Amino acid sequence: MERGEFVAIMGASGSGKSTLMAILGCLDPPSGGHYFLEGVDVAALAEPELAKLRGERLGFVFQSFNLLARTSALEMSLCRCSIPTARRTAFTGSTRRARR
Repeated sequence: MERGEFVAIMGASGSGKSTLMAILGCLDPPSGGHYFLEGVDVAALAEPELAKLRGERLGFVFQSFNLLARTSALEMSLCRCSIPTARRTAFTGSTRRARR
């Protein structure tokens, strides 16, 4: 795949689409072989490096809704951990505090 290219992953149920996506998204390590993302063998990275890579280079749209029970989709998209409360409130109107 080339940078900026869009592709579709298609296959029968049980053919490994979700497993492939988890490997491509650096959520699971490959059970064999090598996966290079932008020239880096991701199997050699420690979890903190993988987390940084996911946060800076990858985006996810999950099939199942991985939302917090009392958090709107807008609040989730504003990423409570990186946007100051005052700025979040300006977008959402919510004054709820993040649970720690």
